[in-house]
Amino acid sequence: FANGENITISNQTAGNPDTNGNGIGVAWESDGVPTYETPMVLMAIVGSNAPTNVTSAGPLGVRAYHDIVVDIVDYISWAQNDPSSGTARGGWGYSENSGSSDNSNTAWPVLGLMAAELWGINAPPFVANELNYWVSTCQDLTGNSTSNSQYGSFGYFDHVVLGGVADTSSGILQLTYIGAPSTNASIIAAEGYINKMWLVNDASWNVNIGNLYAMYAAMKAFREATPPIQFVANYDGTDGVEWYNGTGQYADSLVGNQSLDGHWINWSPWDETSNFSLDLSTAFAVLILEFIPVRFTYSLT
Repeated sequence: FANGENITISNQTAGNPDTNGNGIGVAWESDGVPTYETPMVLMAIVGSNAPTNVTSAGPLGVRAYHDIVVDIVDYISWAQNDPSSGTARGGWGYSENSGSSDNSNTAWPVLGLMAAELWGINAPPFVANELNYWVSTCQDLTGNSTSNSQYGSFGYFDHVVLGGVADTSSGILQLTYIGAPSTNASIIAAEGYINKMWLVNDASWNVNIGNLYAMYAAMKAFREATPPIQFVANYDGTDGVEWYNGTGQYADSLVGNQSLDGHWINWSPWDETSNFSLDLSTAFAVLILEFIPVRFTYSLT
């Protein structure tokens, strides 16, 4: 809270983001990428499970956590790219109203907005409506899975390029936020692409097991889906890989690659060595592992 700041927000072309009418949003931008950082802080605040707690004096003033979350949601809504942004419309870039969107960044505002809903705090309806424009723009549904090797993928930028597991998982998350169920054809197509690329690690954007950023992205997409996804579907909708509990999949690979002192680091492409990276990678690994789905089988007479 000592590093947050109040941002003046105003009515946007698509709608009014200021749900409480106080004229401000709340953001964090220690690295100059506020739309990337702020949703992570939002998730942490909601994770406190303490909406009635009150901040001490500081840049945000003495306020209840709940009220600050309202203003964070207002900021994220205000920061969404406007209808005048062309193909970037409805997504988020690394700064507010940047005019450029990508699926690496857009996943974080969506995750933050999903977290805020746990406290009954919802973004204005125009946010999901505008996000639908972005989702429609950046998924490659040209041809079919036989004729198009990228079929079902979500690109990194606002055109279909460099689609991998992380960005395509971001697309599934966004589709879930705008109300698509797991049976939605676009989600099935995205799953089909992820299933096909599951074991491809080419040291570029096609990375998965061993890359904790990609694994975290996939985990959030699969768990937040409605209903949650246990088996990543093939293109035809049949069960593919069991991403968490399958032999050698996420749970097995994480347990098998934990360092003796307890930390994790990427063991596949994008090797990282700084202490910051150790902390971040370890956090990703713990978050992936913390939920254990159990299948119950009943014999009823």
